[in-house]
Amino acid sequence: MNTICCLNPHCLNYNPDNCKYCQKCGSKLILRERFIPRKILGQGGFGRTFLATDTGKPSQPLCVIKQFLPQAQGTDTIDKASRLFNQEARQLEELGQHPQIPELFDYFTHSEDNRQYLVQEYIEGDTLEVELQKKGVFSTTQIRELLIELLNILAFVHEKQVIHRDIKPENIIRRAMDSKLFLVDFGAAKVVDGQAEMKEGTVIGSMEYCAPEQIRGQATFSSDIYSLGVTCMYLVTNVDPTSFYDTTTEKFLWRNHLGTNSVTDQLGRILDKMTASVRERYQSVGEVIKELNFAESNQSETKSDVNPVNYWQTLVSRAVEKGKQSVQQWFSINDSQVAEILATVTSQLPTTEALLLGKPQTGKSSIVRGFTGVSPEIIGQGFRPHTQNTERYIYPNNDLPLIIFTDTVGLGDTDKDTEVIIQEIIKDLNTGTKRARVFILTVKINDFATDTLRNIAQKLRQQYTHIPCLLAVTCLHEIYPPDMKNHPDYPPNFAEINRAFDEIKANFSGLYDRATLVDFTLEEDGYSPVFYGLEAFRDSLTSLLPEAEAKTIYQLLDEQAGDKLGNIYRDTARRYILPFSIMATTLAAVPLPFTTMPVLTALQVSMVGLLGKLYGQTLTPSQAGGIVSTITGGFLAQAIGRELIKFIPGFGTVIAASWAGAYTWSLGEAACVYFGDLMGGKKPDLQTIQNVMEQTFQSKENTQKEE
Repeated sequence: MNTICCLNPHCLNYNPDNCKYCQKCGSKLILRERFIPRKILGQGGFGRTFLATDTGKPSQPLCVIKQFLPQAQGTDTIDKASRLFNQEARQLEELGQHPQIPELFDYFTHSEDNRQYLVQEYIEGDTLEVELQKKGVFSTTQIRELLIELLNILAFVHEKQVIHRDIKPENIIRRAMDSKLFLVDFGAAKVVDGQAEMKEGTVIGSMEYCAPEQIRGQATFSSDIYSLGVTCMYLVTNVDPTSFYDTTTEKFLWRNHLGTNSVTDQLGRILDKMTASVRERYQSVGEVIKELNFAESNQSETKSDVNPVNYWQTLVSRAVEKGKQSVQQWFSINDSQVAEILATVTSQLPTTEALLLGKPQTGKSSIVRGFTGVSPEIIGQGFRPHTQNTERYIYPNNDLPLIIFTDTVGLGDTDKDTEVIIQEIIKDLNTGTKRARVFILTVKINDFATDTLRNIAQKLRQQYTHIPCLLAVTCLHEIYPPDMKNHPDYPPNFAEINRAFDEIKANFSGLYDRATLVDFTLEEDGYSPVFYGLEAFRDSLTSLLPEAEAKTIYQLLDEQAGDKLGNIYRDTARRYILPFSIMATTLAAVPLPFTTMPVLTALQVSMVGLLGKLYGQTLTPSQAGGIVSTITGGFLAQAIGRELIKFIPGFGTVIAASWAGAYTWSLGEAACVYFGDLMGGKKPDLQTIQNVMEQTFQSKENTQKEE
């Protein structure tokens, strides 16, 4: 990009990149001395959006500038539009913490033109509307995967007491680099104030996707479920939803428009219930997720025949085998060499350990159960009133240890000396193991006698400042009196929950990095969902993992580099690239919560850091990450566009496993050229390096196609 777009609504002139003021109208071009508008992306009722460069960050990423420019007439209408624009900024400030909702970078009124501006993360990719027109209707598998992903995002949104109110294909973007779905455009979102969820309000949203109660100005959380259901019907038919809505029965007759496409009866019934009347509809996203999982378990012979632990072991072993097969296709190596390489990887790359700390019966063992699927008979010594001894649970299994949950004895247990327990934890933390760690503090929602736990947490955090901490507020259902037999709808009243949540966060202020609400009950308790807030908990924990892992990996590299390794050339470097490629291939073949693009990126950043050491370059994690960004430079998006990568969500994770390994190997080859140039005193030629990466990637992918 070598031009700057003028933001003056009456000008919009494109200027040379070295201009500070518009050559046509004289307006200042750069917002806040930081954001450089490059081109117009679109225009709507509230204003224009521009693609821009954020020069305030070292990598100068792309971002989106939203300019408030209402088209409506009348003071009241403009004031209302301004309030909605302000509201979107406030929503994004909190909701942008979710990894699949655009992050808010800035919000301000520009002194030059007195207009409101909102700057947020740019998600490079196609909307589902564009994807539908490019690739055709979605299959059952694609719709199910789409629903699981979007429902988990909605669970986070609804937990924040926000109704999106404008879910439609145009507001869902599939990010090009990793195919993750993003929910965008919170300009129509509404905050629910506890008791006023059904209070009449403004009709906002796209009419063809709006639930009847939302059209009446009475949107509820289930209104978002309705809109998502209609969106799915549109994606499987490519027919305007208004064309198959029967006003007599108030139902969508979408099956008549499937054509040659097919949808399973189970998924069809779920879509019908998502779009049913407000009384007959799913009332929470947890209910839909539970039904989707139940439908899958009925169709999956693998899942129905084994318990959760054996299921994960089977899944992981197949993924590891796939990783071996993929790499063996690239190189002439035998099984014993692959086994040796994998052993090297598992010995050098640390496994994250999550230490669960809390009083007895605060849900520590339940968190392990919720993540791993291990039965109650195994965890916590059979779910006695509290864990009797500190236990470790490897997830998903010993062959691919992504994370270890350490379930500690309850702090403050009358049968145990708390100081003894603390000393055991400190002794473990001081061992020489190369393991990234995360603290998880568990506190019951109705427990405010937490001074002892706070003092312990303070002591640990002062001594181990490098270990991040997640505050998990648990046992939400216990807000009801113990003798209440007919409890109200679950989860309980959010006004009280949020009040208690805020008080607990204030009590532990300065001692945690992220905080989340989570609840775990048993089937026989009668609450639905059984695991409430699990996805938000996973997201919060995942956000802390890359930092924890990066610190430990770089500590490992610092100790092993230098004279011991010395400077080596690319042929030798390939021995170090290969284990990372195998691990990337293996991780991408396992559909687990932690095997996301950020984890693969962490692996690749670690690989580049190690290669830098081998070529005599000492790099910080952020410097290694910057080099990865420089080398790749939107490579994935370009590769998908040129069909070098054909990753089709729903087609299967084998494709993802195929290119994840090839992509990691190609990045390693390109990094060797980069560091080789530096070592030879040359300025690295970025275009040449990127060409090396592309050519290497194509050669690996061609090998995969021949498989």
